[in-house]
Amino acid sequence: MTKREITSLAIKLMGVFILFKSVATVPLAFIGPLSMGSSEESWLFRFFMLLMSVVAAVIPLVFSVLVIIFSDRAAAWLIKEDNAIENTSTSISKDDVMMIAIGCIGLYFIVAAAPMFIHTLVRFTIRHQYAGSQFTGTQSIFTIGREFIAPAVQIALGVWLFVGSKGIVKLWKKIRS
Repeated sequence: MTKREITSLAIKLMGVFILFKSVATVPLAFIGPLSMGSSEESWLFRFFMLLMSVVAAVIPLVFSVLVIIFSDRAAAWLIKEDNAIENTSTSISKDDVMMIAIGCIGLYFIVAAAPMFIHTLVRFTIRHQYAGSQFTGTQSIFTIGREFIAPAVQIALGVWLFVGSKGIVKLWKKIRS
């Protein structure tokens, strides 16, 4: 196997792992909105919450399928130089394995944080819409900052790990030597 094929296989395995992990969250998306008290909220609000919960649960499923489908392109992006002639005798170095692992961890961070980010965005929008003028500017900024900081940082870290995996490996080599 070439380095690119091994990278593609690792990315596909990560996609399958994300798929299996996120399948368990789909039934949970129906529990919250369906268990809301009907006396306080309108049917439109409950439907909107159900729709947003389902969308937030489906995002990791769709993303994991896309990761599996586009794993060859991602592998080609991560491993630019790959000699197909040496395909039977090519050994993969520990730096390449480290780069693949860091890229996969970055993908996992992105997939894990995306539903949380969307859920927080929907909750804040609904809360702000129904509360109206009860929020002051400081409370809104504080609420946005407190609730959005964790998923936003996790998504940014995931993108940095995936995109910068080569640089991280180079930095690690400099630190180790």
